[in-house]
Amino acid sequence: MRRVSLFLILLILVAGCSSKEPSPSVVSEKEKVDFACSSFYFLWGTQAEYQRAYAEALEAYEKALICDPEADYIKRKLPVLMLKMGDFAAAEKWLLAAVEKEPSNRTSFLILLADIYIQQEEFEKAVDCYKQILSDEADNEVAVVKLAVLYSLMRQNDLAQQLYEEYLQTHPRSYRILLSQALFFRKNRKYNEALVRFEKALTMNWSVELAYDVASLYSQQRRFSEALRLYDAIIAKDAFDERAILNRAYVLYSLGKREESERDLLRLRQFAEYPDSIDMVLAWRYLQEDRIEEAKEILQDILSEEEENIDALHALAFIAYKEKNYQKSLGLLEKISPLKESEKALSLYVAVLRELKRNDQAISLLRECIDEKNSRYPACYGLLASLYQEKDDSDAALNLLGQAVVLYPLNAQLRYEYGLMFEKLGRPQEAMTQMQEALRLNPDHADSLNYIGYVWADQGKNLDQALNYIIRACSLKPGNPYIIDSLGWVYFRLKQFEKALKYLEESASYEPGDPHIFDHLGDVYLAVDDKKNAVKAYQKAYDLFTNQEDKAMVRKKLDALLQ
Repeated sequence: MRRVSLFLILLILVAGCSSKEPSPSVVSEKEKVDFACSSFYFLWGTQAEYQRAYAEALEAYEKALICDPEADYIKRKLPVLMLKMGDFAAAEKWLLAAVEKEPSNRTSFLILLADIYIQQEEFEKAVDCYKQILSDEADNEVAVVKLAVLYSLMRQNDLAQQLYEEYLQTHPRSYRILLSQALFFRKNRKYNEALVRFEKALTMNWSVELAYDVASLYSQQRRFSEALRLYDAIIAKDAFDERAILNRAYVLYSLGKREESERDLLRLRQFAEYPDSIDMVLAWRYLQEDRIEEAKEILQDILSEEEENIDALHALAFIAYKEKNYQKSLGLLEKISPLKESEKALSLYVAVLRELKRNDQAISLLRECIDEKNSRYPACYGLLASLYQEKDDSDAALNLLGQAVVLYPLNAQLRYEYGLMFEKLGRPQEAMTQMQEALRLNPDHADSLNYIGYVWADQGKNLDQALNYIIRACSLKPGNPYIIDSLGWVYFRLKQFEKALKYLEESASYEPGDPHIFDHLGDVYLAVDDKKNAVKAYQKAYDLFTNQEDKAMVRKKLDALLQ
C-alpha cells in the first residue's frame, strides 16, 4: 500500500513538473536533462532500497541515469547497491570503467573500488587504488589515512609510519594525520609516541571527547598528573560534567589524594543523574580503606530504596565473606536473581560454597552456567577447572580449559589459566607456550608478564628482558606481593643484591604467609653475608612449606648455615 501511494505521489510530481515545456530556442544542454524523470526514478529506487528490494532499486537508479546522465549522486549509488546485492564483480567492473570515463570523479570512484578490494581481502589492489589517488592529489588526506590504516592491517607498520612521517614533513599541522598517527601508535602500544601526537592534536583543535580519550590513556599508563590536568580542563568548561568529575575522583585517589577525591564524589552526588552509582563508588572506596561500617551504612541505604539492587547486595555479600560470615554472604547472594546474570556475584557465590565445603553444588552451578550458551562467562571455565583440580581430577581440568581456549580464542586470561594448569601438571614447555600466547593476545597481561619473567629469572636466562617484563607487571598491578617477589628475585639473579633485598622484604611484609618469598629472602640475606637473618628467613620458609620436598630443600640450607 505504501509503495502504491508513493507511486501516485511521484506520478503527480512528474506531471506537475512537466506540464509546461519551454521553447526549444531557449533550452540549453543542461536544461534538456529531464529532472522530473530523474527524480521520479531516484525516489522510486530509494524507496525500493529501503525495503531491500535491491534488484528493483538498481533498475530504478539506472533509469534515473538515463534521464540525467550527469547525476553524480545517482552514479555513486550504483556500485554501493551492487555491493549490497553481493555482486562484487559487477561493482568492480562498473567502477573500473567509471574511473577511466570520468576523471572528475576519479578519486571518489577509486576510494569505492579500494573498499571493495579490502572487503575481498585483495589488499594489494586496494593499495594501488590509494597510490593512484595520491599520484593525482598528493595532499589528499583521506587517501593518506586510508592507506596508512591498510598498511597497518597488512602488518606493514614501517610503511604506515613512513607514510605518516613523509606527509607530516610537508604538512606539520595536519590535524587529521596527527590524530590518525596517534591512533596508529596507540594500536601498536607505543603509548608515549601516541600521547605526544594526541597532545599536538589537542593544541590544534581542543575538544572534550579527544581530551577524554587522551586523559584515559594517561590513566592507563599511570600518568595520573597529566590525566588530572585534562580532567581539570574539561571541568573548567563544564563544572557539572559528571563523567569528568567521576574520572577526576579516580585520578585523585590514585595520586593518594583520598580526601579530595571523596569531596569530589560527595559534590557529584548532589546533582548526579544516578546518585546510587556514586554511592556504590563510595562504598567500594570505604571497603578498600577498611571503613567497613561506613560502607555498610551506604549499602543499606541503597537497599532501603531498592531491595534487589544487585551491586549493593553483592557488596554486602562480599563484606560478609571477608568477615567469614559465609551463611550471611550466601543468603545475600541468593537474593540476586538470576544469579548468573552477574559474573562477579557468581564468582563470589562459588567462593562462598567452597568455604562451606559445598563444592559439588558449586560444580553443578558452574556446569549449568557453561551449558547455557547465551549466558555463560569465560570465568566459569577457570572456576570449574580449579574445582576439578581440588578433586584431584587434573585431566578434567585440563580438558575443560582446552575447550575454553577454543571457544574464546582471544581471551588472554583463559590462556594464562591453561598455562598454569600445564605448570601444575609438570609440563613447563607447554605452560610457557600458553603464557606467551596470552601475552600475544594482551601484551599488558600482568600475570603472564610476571610468570614468564619469573621463569626466565629462575632459569638464569633472558635476565634483562625478564626484568623489563616484571617491571611492567609491577606497574600494571602495583602492590602485588607475588610480582614484587619476582622483581626481587630477578635482581638477585642479576647480582644486584641491595635492590633484591629491598623488594623481597617489601614482598614479605605484604604476604607473610608465602614460604617461597621467605626462601628467596634467605638466599638474598646469605648473598649479602647476613647469616642471622638468612637463618630466620629459611626457618620461616621451612615452617610454612607443607610439601616435603620443599621442606627438605630448605632444611638443607639451614643445616649448612648452622654447622
